[in-house]
Amino acid sequence: MALRLQDDVRTKIVNEVTILLSGTAGTPTGTRGTVGYLRIFGGTQPGTGGATSGTQGTLCEIVKIGWLVGTTGTAVIAASRTGTAGSTGTAAWARLSAENGTSYIVDGGCGTASTQQFVIDVAGITVDSIITLSAASIIMPAT
Repeated sequence: MALRLQDDVRTKIVNEVTILLSGTAGTPTGTRGTVGYLRIFGGTQPGTGGATSGTQGTLCEIVKIGWLVGTTGTAVIAASRTGTAGSTGTAAWARLSAENGTSYIVDGGCGTASTQQFVIDVAGITVDSIITLSAASIIMPAT
């Protein structure tokens, strides 16, 4: 049998994740803090969340990502954010962290397709180019 969670429970879970990402505490109201930190990598995403990225260097870092309060088990970013690429490569996955940029919270696919967890404007990244994170969501499925 499948595990099923009530919408209110799913929403509380995604709101707690956004609190971790934004470095804020308290009742979820309005836009969460804006200190979330995203590192974009090329290559193969590690098989375990938070595992080392190995020899893969960071292609781009995007900081000060804010999150809207979740509804129906889904939280989305409050606004698009940009970062300047530090390396050249093809985006494949990304890691969300809190303010310090080192503590793993969420890993997920990254690219231009709307099916990715982290949607950017261009997957083929070149050094010194501006990369825009246009959409990102954290979803706690119902089943």
